[in-house]
Amino acid sequence: MNGLTVIDGERIRLMEELLHLSTAERAFIEVSNTLATTPITEITGEALLKPLREHGVDLETARPRLRILYAHVLQHFVLDRNLTDREASELDRLRDLLSLTQDDVEEVFSSVVHRTYEQLARRSSLDEGGAGGVERLTELSKSLKIPEAVAQRILSSL
Repeated sequence: MNGLTVIDGERIRLMEELLHLSTAERAFIEVSNTLATTPITEITGEALLKPLREHGVDLETARPRLRILYAHVLQHFVLDRNLTDREASELDRLRDLLSLTQDDVEEVFSSVVHRTYEQLARRSSLDEGGAGGVERLTELSKSLKIPEAVAQRILSSL
């Protein structure tokens, strides 16, 4: 669910044995497992971040890893080249649940969605040009919720 895979207890124990898994790593696995098994709309901030507190991981230390989890969910949502309003709403909720800032989210969005759009635009410009290709890229930027100015900047850089 949400593009994440559950790491079961046996694998966690094996990783702890072989890799000397830190308590912080265990906390991140627990947060990831919650996201992998529960719809975002049903998760509470308390339940999601409880493992971090229990393992003594503060939010500032956790922020880079939490951004990675957010990026995985975002990447999962745009695999079909469409970010629905429901998915966008879930991402807003996830941002709040993970205590990410708007800057964090914008950087992740830029990294994941803008890069995806750029790759698809490059492929499209190689495959087909003309008005039809431009029209499809315009629709793609809208379906990925990329601001028009950003889409134009990406296209002009190709």
